[in-house]
Amino acid sequence: MKTLFYIFISILMISFSGCGQKKTQKQDTEEMSADENVTIEMKVVRVSNAKEFVNALASHTEIIIAEGSHIDLTQYIEAVVDGSEQLNYREQESSYFEIEEIGDGHQLVIYDMENLIIRGEGKTPIPVQVAPMYSFVFSFKGGTNIHIENLDAGHTEGGYCDGGVFQFVNCSNVTIHKTIMYGSGTEGIQAIDSYDLKCTESVIKECTYSIMTLDNIFNAVFEDCKFHNNKEFTLVNVRNSNNVQFNRCHFYDNEGTLFDLGNQIILKDCQIDHPKSKLGDIGNCIVE
Repeated sequence: MKTLFYIFISILMISFSGCGQKKTQKQDTEEMSADENVTIEMKVVRVSNAKEFVNALASHTEIIIAEGSHIDLTQYIEAVVDGSEQLNYREQESSYFEIEEIGDGHQLVIYDMENLIIRGEGKTPIPVQVAPMYSFVFSFKGGTNIHIENLDAGHTEGGYCDGGVFQFVNCSNVTIHKTIMYGSGTEGIQAIDSYDLKCTESVIKECTYSIMTLDNIFNAVFEDCKFHNNKEFTLVNVRNSNNVQFNRCHFYDNEGTLFDLGNQIILKDCQIDHPKSKLGDIGNCIVE
């Protein structure tokens, strides 16, 4: 029988600003930026399919995915590649997106977005999927003030992948709220060279390589999240990072070594149900 190791931790929470700015009314046309003294105009776009979603991508935009929608990004992306669909590309904008060729298809890469909200409508998370095993569902590079909410994101087929769910490279002020990230993506979150990442009331499950990778991250907090049924290598990978913390999170039914930590992380009021022999770098967890 596996020996379950339970950790209940209580420590002071490190607070930091600039994460998770969120609109409360869908009809508003203004949104506060990370600087509370600056008010910006936000465009609100309601979409119901992949074509509408991709072509709505722009800075200073809130994209509301209609309740009952199912966004299959690959179907539209491949149609653009073969010429049967058109892409609404706006060259005059500093932010943009590209369709990038990968090992088994194509993926959408979103560059330099500022003040972008992607929100699923209704109480049930909206499915957003890709088919290629090498693809991320969303790959953001160089973005700031990105908010993702109420999505159910992953790959269309089970099995082993080489791409994860969400990727953030050189991004800041990223919020993920009430969102499911699932495998067969390799991991739920891959964040590199970024700061101020906040993930709340979300789930990472059934990923095939790990739960997350944080590399050169400053300020990352996970609150009220669940991480379960992930495998099979080291699950939480943190390198060259500072101020990484987990508050009231639950780790359970995972396979593999739990922590590979090049830096200390903070665990507060978390529950960890994992074989004691496979905790990994538990010594780098601040536990009080």
